[in-house]
Parts: sequence; structure tokens; C-alpha cells
Amino acid sequence: MRKTHNPALFHIIEVTQPQGHSTSGSHERYKSPVRMQWEKDFDCIKKMKEWILESKIATGGECDKIQEEAKKHVLESKTAAWRKFNAPLKEEIAEAIEKIEAVGNESGDSAFTNDVYSATQDRY
Repeated sequence: MRKTHNPALFHIIEVTQPQGHSTSGSHERYKSPVRMQWEKDFDCIKKMKEWILESKIATGGECDKIQEEAKKHVLESKTAAWRKFNAPLKEEIAEAIEKIEAVGNESGDSAFTNDVYSATQDRY
């Protein structure tokens, strides 16, 4: 295909898929135990570590340290991204609460304002 530049279709069957088709579903529901074991045995991270150890590129301890640092980095990055994503939403919610409180104060219906405020505090 590189030479002719024609489109091609590949049906790949021997590839691991650790998260299933999406991160919201569990692939254990539609994959057999044999397939699940195959995916575990041929996991790319596991295989890369085996190759690194066989090639004497690094020790097991070095690989473990890299993996732990990577997990820590990913978790910190995920947390930072979630905060960054939520910050504008929280600002909008705070602004909406202020406006609702102002309307409640002007109308004299503080019970309504308190109900809205309580509902938003439980969610955000």
C-alpha cells in the first residue's frame, strides 16, 4: 500500500485491548476467559518489560521504578486536567447561585433560594 498508495483494509485479530471498546464498558462481558487470559499474557507493557530485561537494557527494579513513576505522573496529570476542566463550570455555578440568591432576596422567598443552594452544594 505504501508503493501503490491504494486504500487497504486490515482485520487485526491478535491485538490486546485492555480497556475494551470504551472505558465505560467491561470487556469481560463479551470476551471469553481464554481471550482475556491471552490479552493478559500478551499485554504490550508486560512484553516490553520482558524484552528490556532479556536485552539487559535495564533491571527489574529499574523497570518497576519507571512504571511507578509513570503511574504517578498519569494520576497527577488526570487530576490536574479534571480540575482545569471543572474550574470554569464551578465559576458558572457560583455565578448562577449568586443570581438565584439575589432573585430570592428581592422576592423575599429565601426558602426557595436555600433549596436551590442546598441542591447545588450536594452536586458540586
